[in-house]
Amino acid sequence: MNWVSAFNFDTNTDILIYSLEEGKLLAKNIAERDVVDEQASESPQNNILRAYKAQLDQIVNDEEVRNAVSFDQ
Repeated sequence: MNWVSAFNFDTNTDILIYSLEEGKLLAKNIAERDVVDEQASESPQNNILRAYKAQLDQIVNDEEVRNAVSFDQ
Protein backbone atom coordinates (compact mmCIF):
# COMPACT_ATOMS: atom_id res chain seq x y z
CA MET A 1 0.00 0.00 0.00
CA ASN A 2 1.35 3.41 -0.93
CA TRP A 3 -0.19 6.72 0.07
CA VAL A 4 0.63 10.34 -0.54
CA SER A 5 -0.63 13.17 1.60
CA ALA A 6 0.10 16.80 2.37
CA PHE A 7 -0.52 19.18 5.23
CA ASN A 8 -0.40 22.93 5.69
CA PHE A 9 2.32 24.26 7.97
CA ASP A 10 1.19 27.74 9.00
CA THR A 11 3.64 30.00 10.80
CA ASN A 12 3.26 33.42 12.34
CA THR A 13 6.45 34.46 14.10
CA ASP A 14 7.18 37.79 15.74
CA ILE A 15 10.88 38.60 15.79
CA LEU A 16 11.97 41.22 18.32
CA ILE A 17 15.63 42.11 18.75
CA TYR A 18 16.77 44.48 21.49
CA SER A 19 20.07 45.98 22.53
CA LEU A 20 20.75 47.01 26.13
CA GLU A 21 22.26 50.26 24.91
CA GLU A 22 19.97 51.15 22.00
CA GLY A 23 16.67 49.48 22.85
CA LYS A 24 14.60 47.91 20.09
CA LEU A 25 16.64 47.21 16.97
CA LEU A 26 14.11 45.21 14.99
CA ALA A 27 10.45 44.25 15.11
CA LYS A 28 9.41 41.97 12.28
CA ASN A 29 6.72 39.42 11.60
CA ILE A 30 7.09 36.45 9.29
CA ALA A 31 3.77 34.75 8.50
CA GLU A 32 3.31 32.21 5.76
CA ARG A 33 1.84 28.89 4.78
CA ASP A 34 3.96 26.04 3.51
CA VAL A 35 2.43 22.90 2.06
CA VAL A 36 4.40 19.87 3.19
CA ASP A 37 4.04 16.83 0.94
CA GLU A 38 4.23 13.51 2.73
CA GLN A 39 5.18 10.13 1.36
CA ALA A 40 4.42 6.75 2.91
CA SER A 41 8.13 6.17 3.51
CA GLU A 42 8.46 9.33 5.67
CA SER A 43 7.29 9.86 9.22
CA PRO A 44 4.95 12.80 9.90
CA GLN A 45 7.15 13.83 12.84
CA ASN A 46 10.19 14.18 10.61
CA ASN A 47 8.20 16.25 8.13
CA ILE A 48 7.14 18.62 10.91
CA LEU A 49 10.72 18.89 12.19
CA ARG A 50 11.94 19.70 8.67
CA ALA A 51 9.26 22.40 8.36
CA TYR A 52 10.34 23.94 11.69
CA LYS A 53 13.99 23.81 10.63
CA ALA A 54 13.15 25.53 7.35
CA GLN A 55 11.37 28.31 9.25
CA LEU A 56 14.30 28.76 11.65
CA ASP A 57 16.72 28.84 8.70
CA GLN A 58 14.56 31.52 7.10
CA ILE A 59 14.61 33.63 10.29
CA VAL A 60 18.35 33.28 10.90
CA ASN A 61 19.21 34.03 7.27
CA ASP A 62 16.82 36.97 6.92
CA GLU A 63 18.80 40.06 5.87
CA GLU A 64 17.12 42.38 8.39
CA VAL A 65 17.67 39.92 11.24
CA ARG A 66 21.32 39.40 10.29
CA ASN A 67 21.89 43.16 10.13
CA ALA A 68 20.26 43.67 13.54
CA VAL A 69 22.45 41.07 15.24
CA SER A 70 25.63 42.05 13.39
CA PHE A 71 28.54 43.10 15.60
CA ASP A 72 29.74 45.52 12.91
CA GLN A 73 27.30 48.24 13.99
